[in-house]
Amino acid sequence: MQKHWRQDWRYEDADLHVFVARNRWERRERTADEVRGRWSQAVFQVDDSPRYEALGEWQHQGSYSAWTSERTARPLPRREASVRSDYQILEGTNRHTLTPTGWVQEEENLKLVLGPDGRPDPTVPYLARELGVARYERIVGFDFSAGDRYWERSGAFWRDVRAAWDEVYAERDAFEYLEEVAGQEMFVPLFDYANRLDEGEPYDPTAAADVIHRTFAAHLR
Repeated sequence: MQKHWRQDWRYEDADLHVFVARNRWERRERTADEVRGRWSQAVFQVDDSPRYEALGEWQHQGSYSAWTSERTARPLPRREASVRSDYQILEGTNRHTLTPTGWVQEEENLKLVLGPDGRPDPTVPYLARELGVARYERIVGFDFSAGDRYWERSGAFWRDVRAAWDEVYAERDAFEYLEEVAGQEMFVPLFDYANRLDEGEPYDPTAAADVIHRTFAAHLR
């Protein structure tokens, strides 16, 4: 059993934290006119660390409803970050179209190459263009009891992790984090503690706070 990514959707959200390259995120405040009638989508990784955030607009045309984002900078997906380093930003747009049983996500991405100065490479700024389609369907009749049990036992801990991230967003206009410290990625100590809770260890807020503090102190800059 493993916690997955999450999405937060907010209406007329003027305070965004956006990815700007090389594990760095910065606050981008938008005006009331820029956000009027629009929704933001913020996507977070398995340890509740940020991945990307963007504003977009819904279109309702009778036969379908779809939300389309602005062009958004994102870190490399794990499937590529673990095997290649020839580009630094996945830049693209997302479209979410509702269906009677879920939704379809369409991505149109460009793989952006940055030079040593942090600017797009002047000769070949884009390595490739990528199109992706993912379909999400509501599952009916599946036994979700293992997931329910995991969340019942570890949910308070993950609530505290989200609260710690909220403090980071409130206190910092920019931050970055190290992918690995002593050979461990940021999610590892958090998952280890959550798994202990799933195995029956009682939740201890003091112990949880210590795990969160040590993990954030080691990885955040």
